[in-house]
Amino acid sequence: MTMLGSEFCQSPDFSRLERLYIKIFGMPILGMRIRAWRMIPIIKKYLKDSCRVLDIGSGRGVFTIEMGKCLPQSEVIGVDLNQEKVATANDLVKALELDNCCFEAKDIFDQSCVDKFDCIVAIDVLEHIEDDLTIVKKIYDLLNKSGKLIVHVPHKYRYLFGRKRINFDIEGHVRPGYLMEELEQLFIQANFKIIEKGYTYSSLETLANDLSYLITEGREKRKMLYSLFFPVLLAISILGRRVKPRRGSGVYIVGERS
Repeated sequence: MTMLGSEFCQSPDFSRLERLYIKIFGMPILGMRIRAWRMIPIIKKYLKDSCRVLDIGSGRGVFTIEMGKCLPQSEVIGVDLNQEKVATANDLVKALELDNCCFEAKDIFDQSCVDKFDCIVAIDVLEHIEDDLTIVKKIYDLLNKSGKLIVHVPHKYRYLFGRKRINFDIEGHVRPGYLMEELEQLFIQANFKIIEKGYTYSSLETLANDLSYLITEGREKRKMLYSLFFPVLLAISILGRRVKPRRGSGVYIVGERS
């Protein structure tokens, strides 16, 4: 079984030891792994091959590359403001010969960003943006008719075995997360028709993610200690994957442009 993000063992961004670890365990970012196995099936459900997909805030490109592999006849573009990550991701897809996938260092508010897409994906992006309504409206303009916007964000609260508490205060976030009703209102105000909504992060997934945060503080700290615990945390989260949470620590909505 190929581990998610194992392609990054070819990235020069990592040391030889780190590349070996990634080859065995995949990309060791637990929150990203949880979001990926919850959201990739939803993305695949709404996308036919031979479409144009935009991944906003693509970062290292794990989601973008996975979508490119799942949709080999589609054009998948990742955009991010970090030029170094974009350059490294482009080198990686070239090495992988993933010709339908590329990355651009671009702000979607740039005047040059006028292309139309069949689907736009924003995974844990809106919580970084103060004026979130403006960006959702901009995304609406970038979609073809009946195009889909698929958004995932942290919930305002973390749910752990029936208990709830406010979500983490993470550097770069302008809000801890969203209530489902708040995210729905964003979509409605931007004229999207909501066609699916739900929660991610079961209690076991939240527990594993909480333990991960205690080690790294959400900033890739204590890498050696984290590398020792990551396989265990991954196993806990995989067990939690079997449960579809009625209320969880993550929120997603799929909207359609009319």
